Amino acid sequence: MDKDEIAFNNCQIQKLRENLDSMNKAFKKLNELKAWFAKGWVKFTEVAKGKDGVLAHPYLHILAMMLPSYFPRYCY
Repeated sequence: MDKDEIAFNNCQIQKLRENLDSMNKAFKKLNELKAWFAKGWVKFTEVAKGKDGVLAHPYLHILAMMLPSYFPRYCY
């Protein structure tokens, strides 16, 4: 199964807020693009803490509602 994702680097836990702000700004820019065909979306943030207790890995999970015309006919 193919998966599209926006990847972000691990960061120091002390820099997590700054990193999350950057991620949310990037998603806002994506959402404002005319090429972004989503008619609605649900987004939530997950942060995995590294085993070393120093690094954090933030994720954005995005479920986007697309019109059927967005997909090639053979996909559904």
